[in-house]
Amino acid sequence: MLFLDRTHGKALGALLRRVGFKVKSIYGVYPKKKHELIPDPEWIAKCGKEGWIAVTGDKRIETNPINRHAVINAKCKMLLLTDTNTNPEEFGASIIVGRDRIQQFIDRDGPFFLNVGKQAHSHILNFRIPSLEPFSKKNGKRREDGDEQKEPEPPAEIRGSSVGLIEVPAAEQIPIRISEPSSGEEPS
Repeated sequence: MLFLDRTHGKALGALLRRVGFKVKSIYGVYPKKKHELIPDPEWIAKCGKEGWIAVTGDKRIETNPINRHAVINAKCKMLLLTDTNTNPEEFGASIIVGRDRIQQFIDRDGPFFLNVGKQAHSHILNFRIPSLEPFSKKNGKRREDGDEQKEPEPPAEIRGSSVGLIEVPAAEQIPIRISEPSSGEEPS
């Protein structure tokens, strides 16, 4: 169960629920403006007691000694969104795409903080440039002359178009940016 504090509560909660996450927000747990008065240590303690994973964009949860102490005492598991000036759809996408990786951490005992960013650096990996040199499925590298393993014959429909792959070192990889169209432009 995710608990969303006031930094991203309503819109992000609705988005995550639509794709199957179980979500509570500070607005539902503390209704009728009670959420405005609830001190951070109190909702943090409730998250720890209930076993909820807290999601916040408030950096003071980690940096303020009182809040940090509350996280430790409650053994709370905290997902810290890297900023609060982003559309909830961007962080929703990060949580959705990163759910398996996030799960690896939330299966551990608390307390802990885990940063969740909106950048896809870890979502898109292994950029490769095709090579016409034979590719070994055995070890994932180009084969050298003298390798006993014979290159399998490609199926007739693709014979003559089969290629191998070479890894590009991280230093040579090019970041991919996907930007929204300028106002007035149609998305492609």
